[in-house]
This record gives sequence, C-alpha cells and structure tokens, in this order.
Amino acid sequence: MNAVAARPQILVIDDDESMRFMLQSKLFASGYNVTLAASGSHAQQIFQTGKEFDLVLCDLKMPLKNGIDVLKFMKDKDISTPTIIVTGFPERDKSSRLPKWAYKMYWLNPSVTKNSCE
Repeated sequence: MNAVAARPQILVIDDDESMRFMLQSKLFASGYNVTLAASGSHAQQIFQTGKEFDLVLCDLKMPLKNGIDVLKFMKDKDISTPTIIVTGFPERDKSSRLPKWAYKMYWLNPSVTKNSCE
C-alpha cells in the first residue's frame, strides 16, 4: 500500500466570512487542508484542542480578540507555527504596532489594495 503524503494544514483566522471562504477555496484547490476560525477567541479554542498547523493566516483587525491578541496567545502557549498577518487596513493598523517577535511576514489583503495583482 502506498503512503499518501498528508496535506499541509493551514489555520485561517478572519472575522470576514467572505474572506475566510475565499481563502479556504483557493488553499484547498492548491492542495492544503484548511481550518477556519471566525474570531481570535475561536482560534484560541482551536489551538487548545492541540491540533497542529503548518501555517496560520491571521487577520490583524478583528473585534474583541484581534490578531495581536492571537499572536500573544500563541507565544504564551509556545505555539511556534509560522504566521502571516493579513490586513486590509495598513494605514490604520500600522505594522509597527506588532511586536517584533510576533511575525515574519505582513501581507496586505489584495482585495483592497489598488493594482495589487499587476
């Protein structure tokens, strides 16, 4: 019997339902398994189950527990999953608000960035 390689696991955290489902669709079609979290609190609940991920895509601006809260939770729980911060509000959020330990990549949401696909 041939062993089939497991599909990489990605956690998408975004309060915008259309963004969550668009990312899920694109990522699944590209060969990834995707778990969705509709809020920072929901993401924390998922992490507490012990499920492991290969990558986290996390919206920065969410009500109640925002992306920074999620990153702090991950750090406090020693969750070292690579994380990409996603935002559609770069001028308002300012990446400088993020602690330097918190991220390695800051991604502007292309759906709100003019000419982002050119």
